[in-house]
Amino acid sequence: MLDSTPIKGDFDRDGFVRVEGFLSKNEVAEARGELERFIRDRVSNMPNEHVFYEDISDASTLKQLQCLHTYDKYFESLMIDSKAQVLAETVLGDAA
Repeated sequence: MLDSTPIKGDFDRDGFVRVEGFLSKNEVAEARGELERFIRDRVSNMPNEHVFYEDISDASTLKQLQCLHTYDKYFESLMIDSKAQVLAETVLGDAA
């Protein structure tokens, strides 16, 4: 469980918060693998307004993806009823 007092204060002061150990090494490795899979298998079917490139004619310049959770159950599980949602609610002070 998060100790919300310092996290909320840090967020209010700085506009961001760093939570040491928020994800385990295994969770980070899993997320990286899932992101690689998502990029390989799903990005080409996403609408342009959710995929951004430095050079639109060069897929290797991918720089931003939006709304992954609406396209993939893994990323939905990271966002909904998750510790990320709890953190967002903690720093924003409301149900996110």
